[in-house]
Amino acid sequence: MRDKDPSKSYFACFRLWHGRCICFFLGEESECRESDHGVRRPSPAAADRERMMSRIVIAEDDPSALAGLQALLVAWGYEVETAPDGRAALDMVSAVHPRAVITDIVMPSMTGLKLLRVLHEEEPELPVILLTSHGSPDTQGEATRQGAYAYLRKPVDVSTLKMVLASVLAE
Repeated sequence: MRDKDPSKSYFACFRLWHGRCICFFLGEESECRESDHGVRRPSPAAADRERMMSRIVIAEDDPSALAGLQALLVAWGYEVETAPDGRAALDMVSAVHPRAVITDIVMPSMTGLKLLRVLHEEEPELPVILLTSHGSPDTQGEATRQGAYAYLRKPVDVSTLKMVLASVLAE
């Protein structure tokens, strides 16, 4: 195995308790020293760990929609915090520092658009995904102008939401 070009074949390395490591080169297992490999590439397992460590805040005033979104994201491996309205979501964001926020637009106490506006003032790099069942071209245009990462209509297409979240993590 060591005669192969490690910069092209290295996949993943796991350190063992006695100081050695097990490396996987294109699906084959071999022992080596860290100095034996060149360029490191993340394994698929590392991508899964990244997703599992990604916290998402969901703001939704409909309890059944909130529970459904939470269950879906947890099943995908995300850590999820929930809020029943925009104001609670704003407080939660400052406390838990999520990788993204998913919010309904029409909610009591603070709308999703207002939440987007405030979040972009406080944390301009935080991606905010807006969901709505009451959408209009004007609302979508306003969301885009305010910097929404995505604007999705309810009922949300699950594959689209998954793709949007993957895009958020890739940045």
